[in-house]
Formats: sequence, C-alpha cells, structure tokens
Amino acid sequence: RVHEYGGGAFQLHKGGGILFSDFKTQRLHLALGDGEATLVTDKAPDGQYRYADYDVSEDGGSVVCVREDHGSEGKAKPVDVVNEVVTINLATGAETVLATGRDFYAAPKLSPDGSKVAYIAWDHPNMPWDATELRITDQKDAKTDSHQLVCGDGDSSVLQPAWHPSGALFYLTDEQGFYALQRFEGGASTTVLSVADADLGGSAPGWAFGQQGYTFLADGRVAAAYPDRKTGQTAVAIMSEDGSSKQVYSGSESG
Repeated sequence: RVHEYGGGAFQLHKGGGILFSDFKTQRLHLALGDGEATLVTDKAPDGQYRYADYDVSEDGGSVVCVREDHGSEGKAKPVDVVNEVVTINLATGAETVLATGRDFYAAPKLSPDGSKVAYIAWDHPNMPWDATELRITDQKDAKTDSHQLVCGDGDSSVLQPAWHPSGALFYLTDEQGFYALQRFEGGASTTVLSVADADLGGSAPGWAFGQQGYTFLADGRVAAAYPDRKTGQTAVAIMSEDGSSKQVYSGSESG
C-alpha cells in the first residue's frame, strides 16, 4: 500500500525463499525453504510502517526498501506521512535510514558489491513521469546531503535504475522527449538505446513499484522492450552493455 498505488510487495530471497509484506499489518515477513514465514519487522505497532520495493543483498542478510511511516496509530494525515529508504537486517529486524527528506522514494537498488544504493526521489506536486531524480548513496555514509545526483534536472523523469554486474548503473530518462536507456559509469552517462518517439520500458510511468522494462542477460548483454510503432507490437532489443551492437526483434521481423 506504499504510495497508495502499491506494487513491489514481494521479492525472491537469494536463500531460496520469499520476502513479502502482508496487506493487513504491512509488516515484513521472510519465508525460506521450509515454507514457514518469520516476522522480520516486529518492533512498531501494526499499520505504522508500510514496506515495498525490495532489493536483497547478495549474502541474503539484509534488504533495502521503501518505508512509509503513517504514525504510531497508522492514521497520519497524507501531509504527515514520511517516506524513506531504509536497510533492514533480516536476522534482527534493525532498520537504518539511508535516505530521507523527500516526499517520495522508489526503486532502491544495491550495487553488485553492496556498498552503494541507487534510488529515485521526487517531491509533490510532481508525479514520477513529471520530474524525478536518480541519486546514489554510500551505505556507510548515508547523510542525505551527500548523495550523488546522477540524473534529474527538475524537468525530466528518471525511472527504473538497475546495476549491471559490471558495476555500471543503468536507468531510463525522458530527457530526449521519450524514455531512453542510459548507462552511468565513472561520473558520466551515455545513451545505450534510444528509439525515436518510443518509450523504452513500455507503459510504465512509475506510479506503481516494481516496473522494469529491461534486464541483464547471463552473458552481460542487455534486453529492453519498447512499443514498435511500425508493427504495433512490442519490440525487444538485445544489445551489448554499451549499446554498440544490437539485434531488434518485433513479431516475425528481426534486424
């Protein structure tokens, strides 16, 4: 129920189970191989915190996610609701705030080595398709004012961050007038795939958690979906990490 639109209520755990929040209490649970669900967040009253959009660490010991605070009775007025990015120790339930001070957060993602967290943030009255920011913070020094701005000029939308196994950070942005796939590494961004008048990621404007229109293949290549306006079908582009070579598949055609 985070952001009221919901989504992102579960995540597969690397230990062979599932991490999820239930509708009634909004608490975080972990069910491993034996099928028994263990309550992870048990310190606050029912309904105070809502959790969503999980990314489990490589060792399975912690998770980063969005936490929404509705007050001790779970009845805070919308203007008083607090959104934050937190990391949660799955063994102890201890929660550490990584990002706070913005009206909304989404898509917190751990870097491959677990040292950094990328996330999307924006403020009212903007919607996520209006103006958002992509920022990176170091888990060991998560002071809000030290977070690195990757993309977001106050008039563009940034969505769907994901760390490539190489350590580069990918994301979608509509700075060109339509959503293009970008790659950030070494302090600079480059365009990996841009299709004129087509939005990479499809119809996923960010109003719900868990939307992702591209992924990384086992060999490091990138696969991204977008609407093909010539055929009326969804096209899939499979390309090298830097976009220098690609194949596009749309219906019965390929190129």
